Amino acid sequence: MSFLSVTRVEFTKLLRKRISLLLLLFFVPAVLFGIGMLLGLSFFVSDGGGGGVDAVGKSLSGIGFAVTIMEQSKYIIFLVIIILAAFTLSGELENGQIKSEIIRICSRSKIVVAKYVALSMLILDAILLSFIWSLLIYAMFVSKTEFANGLLFDGLAQAQIGYIAFTILGIATELAVTFLLGVKLKTFPCFAISYIVWFASLYTDFMGKIKLLIPYNMPNHYLEHTGAAENGFAYAALYISYCLVFLTFSTVILRGSEIKA
Repeated sequence: MSFLSVTRVEFTKLLRKRISLLLLLFFVPAVLFGIGMLLGLSFFVSDGGGGGVDAVGKSLSGIGFAVTIMEQSKYIIFLVIIILAAFTLSGELENGQIKSEIIRICSRSKIVVAKYVALSMLILDAILLSFIWSLLIYAMFVSKTEFANGLLFDGLAQAQIGYIAFTILGIATELAVTFLLGVKLKTFPCFAISYIVWFASLYTDFMGKIKLLIPYNMPNHYLEHTGAAENGFAYAALYISYCLVFLTFSTVILRGSEIKA
């Protein structure tokens, strides 16, 4: 089968898996925040010093609200995508399903890349739909509140778009990391280690320039610098190269591994 056909098969399989319903969690935070802001609730997170830090801010535009929801729900987003990645590769290796696919359909390297592309497409579709959903929630519940300015865009649009783009690159990188772990680990260890690695990486944000080598730190950095951060294209290319390297190692390791039936 051609690569496109294999990717289509993998995408269809993902749609039919019940575990893919976890993607519906992407839509929940916007509803909670939107209704809460309509009721005048003040959302905040602790600053560790007995005070609070506004989590939503004031005068939010539609895009600003959607980006705020994405930032506040990043732990849910990455938890879901790591679970899906672990089950997509490690889970099928563990139960022997992938061996029948390799025998009947295509090579090991093609099946790994097809699974990665199919899962990436599914997650991107879910993120796009949840982003549109956030804009609808903003229009229905938030736009007339004290938290909003009623506009779709504002002066931070460039930084907000950069935040979204680098969040997506971070997701792509984490999928590749989970796939690399998944070729050797069982499903639960694969998920657990991948999530721990991602969570720990968030605490590299105090390491100066080094933090920018970690894709999960770039979204907030880009937003904080209102789009005037270091060369975004160079860092985007760096993170894409991470994905390619991790996927290459995944296929190389899988070729030399014994796959149980």
